[in-house]
Amino acid sequence: MASVPPRPEFEEVFAAHYDWVRHSVARLGVPTRDVDDLAHDVMVNVMRALPTYDPARPIRPWLMGIAFRVTSTHRRSARVRREVAGLPREPADPRPDAHARLEAESRRQMLLDALTEVTDDRRHILILADLDGVTMPEITEELGIPLNTGYSRLRLAREELRAALRRRMGKER
Repeated sequence: MASVPPRPEFEEVFAAHYDWVRHSVARLGVPTRDVDDLAHDVMVNVMRALPTYDPARPIRPWLMGIAFRVTSTHRRSARVRREVAGLPREPADPRPDAHARLEAESRRQMLLDALTEVTDDRRHILILADLDGVTMPEITEELGIPLNTGYSRLRLAREELRAALRRRMGKER
C-alpha cells in the first residue's frame, strides 16, 4: 500500500502554484485590474483551508475549486455593485512584430470574453479539462459529482463556448 505524502506547507504551495493560480483566476473571467487581488484572496483561502487538504489527492483541482469559489463571489459582488465584469483591452505590444502580437492578443481576448458566457459550473470543468489537462475522474472527485455529469457539463461547456465564439466572430465581420 502506498503511503500518503505529507501535507505541504503553505510556503511550498505558494511558491509552486501562485503563478498558476493567478493565471487560472484570469481565465475564469476576472477583469485584468482585479486578477492580482483575487489571486491573493485565493492564496489566503488556501492558507486557511490547507489543514483540510488531503495530500493523497492532486492539489491543482483543489486549488481550482478555491479559485472558482473566490471568483464566483467576486462576480456576484460586481453585479451587486453594477460593475461590468468584462475584461478591458490591453494596449498592443509596440515591438517590431506588433501585428502578430496584436492578432494573438485579439484572439486570446475573444476567447476570454467568450469564456465569461459559459455557465460558471461548466466553465470550471472546461478550464480544468481542456486548458489544465486535469482528468475527468479527478475533476468529478474534487467536485463531488458523478463522472457522467462531469462529461455532460464538459460537452455543454464546449457547445456554449463554440456558440459564444461564433457570435463574437460574426460581430467582427
